[in-house]
Amino acid sequence: MATAQHSLRISEARLRRHYFGGERAVIILALAAVLGVIFLVFGTLFLKVERRDDRALTKGQVTDKYRRSEAQKTPEGETQLNYVYWLRYRYKDAASQTHEGKDTIDFADWDKLQKGDELTIEYQPTDPEKSKAAAERSSAGRRVAIFCLILGTLVCAVTGVLGTSRWLAAYARVRRIREGIAVAGEIIERLPRPFFRFGDLVQYRLHYHFTDLAGARRTGKTPWLPRDVACRYAGGDPILVLCSPTAPWRHEADVFQVRTDGTV
Repeated sequence: MATAQHSLRISEARLRRHYFGGERAVIILALAAVLGVIFLVFGTLFLKVERRDDRALTKGQVTDKYRRSEAQKTPEGETQLNYVYWLRYRYKDAASQTHEGKDTIDFADWDKLQKGDELTIEYQPTDPEKSKAAAERSSAGRRVAIFCLILGTLVCAVTGVLGTSRWLAAYARVRRIREGIAVAGEIIERLPRPFFRFGDLVQYRLHYHFTDLAGARRTGKTPWLPRDVACRYAGGDPILVLCSPTAPWRHEADVFQVRTDGTV
């Protein structure tokens, strides 16, 4: 059986945007999606840095550690001593050839290492004599990359799910407004949202009751509405309710007053 189509005062696309949450909801979801993409980009870049194809990793052994002071001039013309921390190490390449090398590292890593300790060495496969001490920097960078990738994926996934669910809900509400049969309803109360109250950005939900086409008394509630829409109504005010002719438990209050065929 065909369902009657009723005319609306505004286009369905505009009404769906109203139920979706307006420009504010679009901006918030877009910013969240951009943030998720940024995390994914940074995570990918960090991971690429950690997976450099021109480097090979092997285990080496510390043979010596020392520090050297370097005198530097400050902007005020004073001489300041800075320490550079060195490690000497021995390692084997993929062909089991032994090599020796040295590198500077941060004091935190230098202070933890002693002669005979094992550490990770990066070297060039085409020139195994060229190497550097990787210490724990590679694993730390990998952890940062994985964290960024996981967080970016979660943010993008949650944003996508929220956006899709809000759009589907808006589509269903517009369909009920367009195809429903108008009956008279009455506002019971207007309740503010208990959380996310930032000045004038508070949202409200309207509770209402009505008598459906079969004579049964029913109650309902609207989605969270912006202040300027919800404050048009107060307890006891009339409101148009659109009921499904085949499923009376499916109904929608015409809070945006877009139906042209019903008055209350």
